[in-house]
Amino acid sequence: MARSFFHRLMLSLWLASVPATALAAEQPVTVTSDGSVTLSATLSLPDGVPPTAGWPAVLLVQGSGPTDRNGNSRLMPGLEIDLLRQLADGLATKGIASLRYDKRGMDANKAQHPADPSAMAAFYGWDKFTGDVIAAHAALAASKGIDRTRTAILGHSEGGLLTLDVIQGGQASPKAAIILGAPARPWGDAVADQLRRKMQEQGAPAPVQQRILAQDAEIRADILATGTIPVAKVPPGLQALYPAYLGPFYKGALALDPAAAAKAAPVPLLVVIGQDDAQTIASTDAPLYRAALSGKDDGSMVETPAGLNHVLKPGGKDYGGPVDPAVLALIADWLVARLPPAP
Repeated sequence: MARSFFHRLMLSLWLASVPATALAAEQPVTVTSDGSVTLSATLSLPDGVPPTAGWPAVLLVQGSGPTDRNGNSRLMPGLEIDLLRQLADGLATKGIASLRYDKRGMDANKAQHPADPSAMAAFYGWDKFTGDVIAAHAALAASKGIDRTRTAILGHSEGGLLTLDVIQGGQASPKAAIILGAPARPWGDAVADQLRRKMQEQGAPAPVQQRILAQDAEIRADILATGTIPVAKVPPGLQALYPAYLGPFYKGALALDPAAAAKAAPVPLLVVIGQDDAQTIASTDAPLYRAALSGKDDGSMVETPAGLNHVLKPGGKDYGGPVDPAVLALIADWLVARLPPAP
């Protein structure tokens, strides 16, 4: 309780350090992607008169699973994680606008979820999600009050991987990007590591661990080769991880090398991984990012704040409460430096 109070106090002090007029004013936005898919979104603008050239702005991309535009997951009912909402509010206090959106076929967009199960694989393909990031970034840049020459993309976890994928090939052209809690290792390696640690926590015998990991590796190899889930090879313990319709999505995820994408990124990158992140491992992934960014002389940096979990909050597995105020300040200040107004 005392720690939660302390971080709330620090957040309040940080917010109090900016002008009183710098508060988020939210507007509903609809993003059109893939021709006819619509994504319900929220545009947050710093309150007050925008600068002559418009506000700098950031697209916020959420993590994996049924996670909404605010960063809340249906897998954690009743828990307000609010990672992206808090980021939007914090950025607004520093004069930075943002856009966040619900995923295709989910939350406010659930009416577009395919009625025919056979259409789900194509609708939820990796390229569809990267296309949504590209469309949302374009919509942000075109929004009234936004300086389209000063935009960035921020992705959390899976959203960080999507962000790396779209910027490495120039499909979206922000001036900077922020990657929060996303692994530098290929997705398959990260999944295998999580499976291994989960089985160890559950006390699974070594032969069982070896069998499951071998089955998982074979499944992933098939997906990468064919773009489909080899349903007959998926054991009961892995069925929740490999639903049949996610073949095209997983193929794209497996093909991405995040560290290589970071190295190829034509824009500055800020990578943040909490040292208490149980999904992306700071001691493993941060050095890979640092090596990838070592040749960049553009302000790129990797930070591993102590005591913070996967959603950049203190408390281990406690995903509620406020984002660490020092991380909010780090992100905002780094963006201000990367998105300066024209002279």
